[in-house]
Amino acid sequence: MRKGALKALLVAFAVLAMASGAVLYLTHTVPLEEERTVPVLTYAQTGRFSCTARLRPDSVYQEATLTPEGGLFRASDVERVDVAFAYSFVVSEPANITVAYELNTTVASPAGWARTDVTVPGYVLSFDGLDDYVVVPASASLGPPSDPMTLVLRARPMRLGSAWGGIVDQGRSFRDNFWVMEHASEDKYIFGLGDGVEMWEQVTPLLERGTWYHLAFIFSSTNVSLYVDGVYVGSWGHGLVWRRSSRPLVIGCLNNLVGFGRVDFDEVRVYSRSLTELEIANDSDGRVVADGLALWLRFDGNAEDGSGNGNYGTVNGATWMLDGSVHARPGASPLVFTGTSTRSALSFSLDLTSYAAFAGAANQEMGVTAQDHTVIVTPQIRVVAEVGGRRIEESFKPVLEFKAQYGTEKGGVLSVEGLEHVSEGALTRTEVIRHMDVLAQRYASYALVAVSLFGLVLTAFLYSKGEAKEPEVVAEARPHRVAAEAKPPEVADEAKHLGVMAAVKATEAVPNVEEKPVQEGGMTVVGVMSFDDLLKVAEKLGKPLQSEEVSPAEREGDVTRVFYVVDGSVVYQYPGWLISRFSRETRTE
Repeated sequence: MRKGALKALLVAFAVLAMASGAVLYLTHTVPLEEERTVPVLTYAQTGRFSCTARLRPDSVYQEATLTPEGGLFRASDVERVDVAFAYSFVVSEPANITVAYELNTTVASPAGWARTDVTVPGYVLSFDGLDDYVVVPASASLGPPSDPMTLVLRARPMRLGSAWGGIVDQGRSFRDNFWVMEHASEDKYIFGLGDGVEMWEQVTPLLERGTWYHLAFIFSSTNVSLYVDGVYVGSWGHGLVWRRSSRPLVIGCLNNLVGFGRVDFDEVRVYSRSLTELEIANDSDGRVVADGLALWLRFDGNAEDGSGNGNYGTVNGATWMLDGSVHARPGASPLVFTGTSTRSALSFSLDLTSYAAFAGAANQEMGVTAQDHTVIVTPQIRVVAEVGGRRIEESFKPVLEFKAQYGTEKGGVLSVEGLEHVSEGALTRTEVIRHMDVLAQRYASYALVAVSLFGLVLTAFLYSKGEAKEPEVVAEARPHRVAAEAKPPEVADEAKHLGVMAAVKATEAVPNVEEKPVQEGGMTVVGVMSFDDLLKVAEKLGKPLQSEEVSPAEREGDVTRVFYVVDGSVVYQYPGWLISRFSRETRTE
């Protein structure tokens, strides 16, 4: 292979080596492995407040209530605000979910003071008036022969004067039973009893929807007595032959599972005796009487019996709620759910009149004349979800603000902010990701670098040794022609003498001329000292290298191959001695 081709190949391999090295470098700038955070469980918490403002009787509004969501209303017309908070927790896989609440209420002033009340809301069981009820099976402790008996309810009527809805009922078809139920046309409860032949009924005083009441009913074989919030209302004789029923106790509907009541319960208690007036007054203040308890459904997240008699209830469809006006009792159970979602509710009332009075007094003590203040309500929900050994613990703190501002263009106004709240999260794990495409690119780069380096080393070696085979016929070779720049002085002088060197174009790059050029048959013959010298002449003149076999006259029968380059009338030849000797012999003859 000629050195020119080797040189071009050497350059090509060098460029390839540099390019493959650059590619290899770039593949190492991309990490082969990386840590990636992958979600294992996703979950979301949502909370929404809804408000109903209870207005003063002398309010300028025509309505008794307003729902001021997102707007303003006159602060002086509002007595209290009933707030309902709906909470939901949704997780991507079924879980055991526990929910516990705490309620923080803060009143703050621009003067810089603030007061915070922390309460733990109690649980209540809410009946929708459609198909919710609780059944307590019949037992010896709940049946005859107890006479008299006392029924205590801590209940909140949510629908009055529109349906015959059952509240508590024990018996069958007015036979040997007692009951409390909603009145269909008046805002009252009806309570009564029956002996299988006749029935007797009486009504409570007017009740207000959405208000908690402590109701105590004493049933005996002769009369029935009623206490509302610890206060004696009256006692009535019934004239029936009544005795206790041995059938199940039903809460939230009538005994034949019809006539469902719309009511919220904090607790239901049954005593196997008649409570005294003092005991009922103390009980209404939260000092529960234990003597004679036959049933105590506290509804603290379950329908277990707190009396110790094992009269557990079964909840059918009713909804557990949290209420800020009902304080949690010691040992109350949190709400427990199983599945991918849980929904619970919290309700409470804010006495804005008392907050305004407190803010005014506090501002006056601080030397501030303004009555502006803010009531901030923050339910703190702690939720724990356990899924297959994984545990989610979250705290959700939505904030609801009531801002009372006085001296505005519209007078004293109250605004509400923060009705909607959303929080999302996830349990994650860290995985090591191996990029196989990057690994493949690195392997390809290694192979390309190896090939280019091997070719570069081999080509460099061949180029340095100048290895090239002498061709048999190289007439096809096309060396580059190079213009002659100067001639050796001794050759030029001899050419002038002989008159033949004017046609010689060899340069000083080929100084090794064996003998002086000679004229032969109209051609100028120049003998060179080596084959490499002849190759240089061919490259510079851009002429092909030719050869033929000749037999010298002095060596009869001996054949030698002669290589030569023809440039017009000049012949450059190797070996040169054949031509020179032959020429001398010819001239001698």
